[in-house]
Amino acid sequence: MDELILHSSSRAILEKKIQDLPHALLLIGKQGVGVGEIAHAVAIRCGSILETIFPKKRQTNGSYDVDMDAGSIIIDDIRSLYIRTRSKFTSPQIVIIDFSGRPMSHAAQNAFLKLLEEPQKHIHFILATSNVGDLLPTVLSRAQRIDIQQITHEQSQQLIQSLQISDETKATRILFIAEGLPSEIKRLASNESYYEARVKTVQDARIILGSNTYERLKVIQAYKDKRSAALQLLDDAIHQLQLSAVKTVQPATLRQLDSFAQAHEKIQANGNIQLNLAKVLL
Repeated sequence: MDELILHSSSRAILEKKIQDLPHALLLIGKQGVGVGEIAHAVAIRCGSILETIFPKKRQTNGSYDVDMDAGSIIIDDIRSLYIRTRSKFTSPQIVIIDFSGRPMSHAAQNAFLKLLEEPQKHIHFILATSNVGDLLPTVLSRAQRIDIQQITHEQSQQLIQSLQISDETKATRILFIAEGLPSEIKRLASNESYYEARVKTVQDARIILGSNTYERLKVIQAYKDKRSAALQLLDDAIHQLQLSAVKTVQPATLRQLDSFAQAHEKIQANGNIQLNLAKVLL
């Protein structure tokens, strides 16, 4: 795990935990901190990876393709996993369930409980998520939890420097967008189209915080059919409001933060995107 960029406290906790890997380990961290990458590193350190499950969307030909916008881990994934884990193993086998970008359906979680309640020798589960609220209390109670902290400002700067980004403006923007999030920093540095899209979302977040009604309406129209993008827009707006609150705490800013957080929660729960954006932006 030496290759991972981790906050020192998170590294210490992980190093201790993998000395005696529990039947089920839950890694929680903000999206971009790299919980999925950490899960793989822990699995490789502790045994063999039996299977990795991502959110998926079933295609008409019966195969599965990763679809982070439309898919989620479904009950068929868990049923297939149940069959695989019934085999007898003589060495540690790790199953990674990485749903850091999308939730696991409640039906799938209830099916997964059966695996947690009937532990098989040498089988370990590592769950990685960016939203603990997606998990049923019964699943939470059967997994040992580690909260992965964001890396420090200094670590973020060092990582960006190590990536040798020649454009100083780009380096500054990446630090602003993804400070504390090593996986996100690396993605922004290596994927130009993703970087440009994230810069655009940050700029749109500034518009909804400080422009006139017409400009805000244009933003709502652009995001009304894009759930993931709308959630990212609200995240960026919340981030900018939090930075403002650190400098000067104003009641109006706190009210905005609360309304943006509520809109984010409703849209994430499959609420109407256009309606919830309009409520907080107009």
